[in-house]
Amino acid sequence: MTARGFRVTFILMNDTIVILQPKLTATHRTKDRIRQHGTPRGKDFKDGRGCAMAFTLMREDRIDGVFSWMLESQDGWLGWIPRNEIDCLNDSWRSLYKGK
Repeated sequence: MTARGFRVTFILMNDTIVILQPKLTATHRTKDRIRQHGTPRGKDFKDGRGCAMAFTLMREDRIDGVFSWMLESQDGWLGWIPRNEIDCLNDSWRSLYKGK
């Protein structure tokens, strides 16, 4: 789909669970959203990033030109996180690309 010269693509993820941690260079917004809304998985990291957090990956898209993931948390939060600000610790999301 093209709108005003921009190409818009997205992939529906359908309840794929991802385990995330913010990168050390992530913005305060990203770190705060992960800390506030994620479901804890494991122990805290020694570098101050907290512990890994689980989210449901709802879709991916480009938001203002930045590749991002829409995440949903168990507490009902739904929001976009730039993919370049997070590390995904599990590979469940990769299976969505097989055969494409």
